Order: sequence, then C-alpha cells, then structure tokens
Amino acid sequence: MIYKKTKAELRNQEQPFDMGKKKKRNKNVPAVVWYPTRVIEFLGRRTPIILKEKDTRCSLVAICNVLLLGEKITLDLDIKKVLESHLIHLFQRPLLCGNTQMQLEQNLELSEFNKQVLGVLPKLTCSLYFDVTFSSSCGLEKTFETALFGFLGVPLRHGWLVDPQDAELDSSIRGSSYSKLSYNLAIYESIRPKTNSGPQKHGRYEDDMFYSALAFSKTGSEKELDSTSWPSANPIWILFLT
Repeated sequence: MIYKKTKAELRNQEQPFDMGKKKKRNKNVPAVVWYPTRVIEFLGRRTPIILKEKDTRCSLVAICNVLLLGEKITLDLDIKKVLESHLIHLFQRPLLCGNTQMQLEQNLELSEFNKQVLGVLPKLTCSLYFDVTFSSSCGLEKTFETALFGFLGVPLRHGWLVDPQDAELDSSIRGSSYSKLSYNLAIYESIRPKTNSGPQKHGRYEDDMFYSALAFSKTGSEKELDSTSWPSANPIWILFLT
C-alpha cells in the first residue's frame, strides 16, 4: 500500500536545495565582508596593504594599513583577500591581552577601559568623528575613539592652521575645540543685532562679525567688543587627518 501524503505534510516537507535560486539572507545575520589586498614595496621590504571600495571611508582599512606598514600586524603575502572580522580580530588581541605601558598608566582601570575601547571596534567599518582642539596639531578631545588609536600606537594629527602672526586670533581660539567654537559662533550670530543689508561675503562687515564672534567665544559676552579693533584678514584653515 502506497502512503499518500496530505497537502499539509507536503508544505511542511523540506524542499531540496536549488543551486539556481538565491538563498534569502537572514537580516539578523551580518553580511560577510571581504577586503582585497595588494603587495607593495615599502622601505625595502614587501608588505600587503588593504584596499577599499572607491569613494568610501573606512577607518578599519586606514588603521590596518598603518599597522601593516609598521609591522605591528602581519598578513601572508599570498593572501588575495581578507575577512573584515579577521582584521578586527587582529586589533582585539592586543586590547584583550593588555599593553605594559598602558597597564602602568591605567592600573586597575584597565579592565573597564578595555571594555569601552572594544565597543569602538564595530564603528571602524565607517567614519569616526574626532573633535579637534587648537592647542597643537595633536590636540584632540579625549574619547574612546582616540584611546583606541593610542592603545594601538597609531598617532593622530590634524591641520587646523592659523596664521602664527595673528596673535589675537590665536589667543581667541587656542583654548577651544572645534565643536565648542562652532557652538559659540552660532550663539553669537543668533543674538547679534542684524543690519538691513546683512553681512556681505568677503566684506569688511563679515570680517568684523567673525572676529567679534571669536571674542564672544572667549569671553562669553559682548562686553567691550569693538569691531574696529579686529584685523580684517580672513584666516585660512586646512583640515587633514592621518
């Protein structure tokens, strides 16, 4: 006697795998990401570097290449592509095992410090935000992102440049960060009385407002602000992160 399956049993029966049909990916499972590599000559030796897609920003690739060129991490020369998860694993080793110098500096706080820094790792696949300060080229507001770079031994520099001969401008912004200065400038512009004509681009009025706003960011008030005492030259700021 041949047993006839019901329609319900047929629906519940596992279907054979169809090689020509694309399998739906579970949205809860992260996609597998591969990065191609290239072998280059650097300081007389051959070393692989990580490549990225065109017109994309990826902090993971940037950090990996710095560490590869500095021989702090290694990859086999015959590897043509590498998993994103493997690159992150290369960072986790020193973070989990600890660093002698960091242990001496952080002492008992190292364990909690490691947990917070490890939380930055998932963000490395995109851009990281850094708030620069104007005290020096390495001035950055301390965050877990900057701590990660410090733990890995990767220095960060920025190029927000001010004319060194402009002492008044330099003294006005030296103690500020980019975000603090931007906020204070926005506050000043919102409370400053508006003229009928408004500021003219690259004009004297715009220059005077700019320098008065800098003074406001330093003093927090418009007391004793005289726009005629400020120089009219426009500073040029250049930003780059390495």
